Amino acid sequence: MSLLKKLTASRSAVTDAMDQLDVIRAKNADIQSEIRRLEVAPLPVGEALELFDNWAEKQAEEAFQSLRPELLLDPGLRAGELSLPDFTYVLDGKSGRAHHRADEVLWGLIIATALPSVRSIVEEKVEAAVLGRECLSRQERAEKIERAQVELLEIELVEEGIVRALEASGLDVQRRADADPQAVLASDASLPA
Repeated sequence: MSLLKKLTASRSAVTDAMDQLDVIRAKNADIQSEIRRLEVAPLPVGEALELFDNWAEKQAEEAFQSLRPELLLDPGLRAGELSLPDFTYVLDGKSGRAHHRADEVLWGLIIATALPSVRSIVEEKVEAAVLGRECLSRQERAEKIERAQVELLEIELVEEGIVRALEASGLDVQRRADADPQAVLASDASLPA
């Protein structure tokens, strides 16, 4: 084989390897994008409403506990002495009364007395928010992300194999700044052929 043919074949092999590297890096970017999409995919409506129900139940229970209904049993209590809880604060040497706790109690009482109506409104808003979007349970999300991360590592190992092959042929190839250290530090024997 003549020197010209060897150079042409060598140049063609390098071009093919660089093209493969571009394809692998594009696939890597796609998988990373998919992982980010999976991480922020909304919960199914049922799970979201279960979270709301748990929160609402806690708010209602705390509201009733804050009111301390047992005070109503005190024979010395007179009308007008029962009030919503609040607290006194001191800020810059001045004291005042904060009513945010009273607001939380009122909200808890509203939820307790009107939960079906409030839940119906929340359900309607949640369903509208997820319309057309893929919803994932926590377990589905974890499984899909794990599969994508395994695929990503496989792609990164292929990429590292190409980079090392190009470096062995005398080319200086820059690794991605976000390259997985598991792939960069992998032994040559563990890289795909």
